[in-house]
Amino acid sequence: MASAGAFAAEPSFEGKQVSVYISSSPGGGLDLYARTFARHMPNYLPGKPVMVPKNMPGAGGLTATNYIYSVAPKDGLAIGIFPQRLPIEPLVTPNGAARFEGDKFTWVGSLAKQSGVCVTWRDSPTKTVQDARNRVTVVGTS
Repeated sequence: MASAGAFAAEPSFEGKQVSVYISSSPGGGLDLYARTFARHMPNYLPGKPVMVPKNMPGAGGLTATNYIYSVAPKDGLAIGIFPQRLPIEPLVTPNGAARFEGDKFTWVGSLAKQSGVCVTWRDSPTKTVQDARNRVTVVGTS
């Protein structure tokens, strides 16, 4: 999750609406995750704002992430929920489709603990991360 803005002091969200931009289509896992967040998060914010989920699918999450970074108001009332890998997308996508800097977002947190795992086949010459840096290694991801 990333917010399009941050507050210096504890704000009051009373009477305000927070848009929760979901970077996937309705009905999937990320959509459920985001809607659960939007339903329960107001209970933990001063003033209990209304949170409105808004699906913005496209380009594997890039459409919503680019929107949050470039267009959404930077007043803390826009939150993006996108796949875990998205912050590094500008580093690994050479075509310029990722028009944001992942380290410029204000990171709010995560609702779940997730661990990434990278493996190679036993016959592969790549055994370590350093090996992968030194030679071409074909990898895949979901």
